[in-house]
Amino acid sequence: MKLKVRKSGENLILMLPDEIVAKLGWSRGDVLAAEVIDGELKIVRTQTFHDRAMEIARRGMVKYHKTFEALAKT
Repeated sequence: MKLKVRKSGENLILMLPDEIVAKLGWSRGDVLAAEVIDGELKIVRTQTFHDRAMEIARRGMVKYHKTFEALAKT
C-alpha cells in the first residue's frame, strides 16, 4: 500500500488508512513515539487515550482530594 506525505501549514503529514490504524489497534488520542533506525521509520504507541485520561484524573484526585472528601460528606 502506498502512502502520501502531505503539507499542512509548516508540517508534513503522513495519512494512514483506517484499515491500517485498525490493524495496529490505534485510535484517536493515542500517544505515539517515532524513531528512524537504519533509514526506516518505526512508530509505536506509548500511551493510549484511556491511559492518558486516567493519568490526568489521578492527578486531579490527588490535587483536589480535600474538596472531594468534603463533597462526599454532604
